[in-house]
Amino acid sequence: MLTIEGLNKSFTRAVAGGGKGTQSLQILRDVHLEVQPGEFISLIGPSGCGKTTLIRTIARLGPPDEGSVRIDGKLTYQPGEDVCLVFQDSGLLPWYTSFQNVEYGLRLRGVPRRVREERVRHYLELMGLEGFEDSYPHQLSGGMRQRIGLARALACEPRVLLLDEPFAAVDAQTRERLQEELLRLWNLNRMTAVFVTHSIDEAVFLSDRVVVLRTLSSRGTDPSAPSVSSEVRIDLPRPRDRDGEQYRIVMAELRNALTAASGPQSPAAPDAAGPGAPQSADDMEVSNHG
Repeated sequence: MLTIEGLNKSFTRAVAGGGKGTQSLQILRDVHLEVQPGEFISLIGPSGCGKTTLIRTIARLGPPDEGSVRIDGKLTYQPGEDVCLVFQDSGLLPWYTSFQNVEYGLRLRGVPRRVREERVRHYLELMGLEGFEDSYPHQLSGGMRQRIGLARALACEPRVLLLDEPFAAVDAQTRERLQEELLRLWNLNRMTAVFVTHSIDEAVFLSDRVVVLRTLSSRGTDPSAPSVSSEVRIDLPRPRDRDGEQYRIVMAELRNALTAASGPQSPAAPDAAGPGAPQSADDMEVSNHG
């Protein structure tokens, strides 16, 4: 379904210490990844390992330096139709109502009005947002805004759903509720899903498989090592019991894999998607940026 082969990506940044000139910093190296139809995978790793860069490359928001991304063997695919990306901040248009935000992608694709209206109402209902069709983003809670963002992506009925830490900005209770909602909707559609997270618990709760990425700029990292450090398959039945013994065993396995991927961190290592962030892999939440 989704095939990534030999993907490399670098960024150019100013020389540290106020010097003149620029230097190239490799974020992703030799990424090979196969995601099967209907599979739910999570990407996890220390800050700066390129999780957001990888998912944005899949969404065609930036080309790789080398390598390829294919859907069903095809290099050309349509954002909003074949793939949709849900952002951390929901990305709603503040001057649009909930209904108009969910409808937006369908309008861009030229979907007929009657079909748009039926589909928007269907997904708003699935997300439990009846009665909020005419509300603007500033009138909604953070959790509701994220549900609108998710409904907007699902309404396009993409073959691949990409989610870049969509629940990181909400409180813990809302986050767990949104995780359950996402799984319920994923079970209905069984689309392929790629989910970026810093939370070990979230990755174990949601995923069929977790792909662990390493930070290439860590001290002591083999300069030829690929970005994918390891993979952990989550062979636990759904719904998953967070208090169960097997759940805790898988959590420990993933925590060990993440610690191995982190290595000694370089204090100068930037985050591929933004400013630097804490470099800890020992807690349940590795950091808040990725």
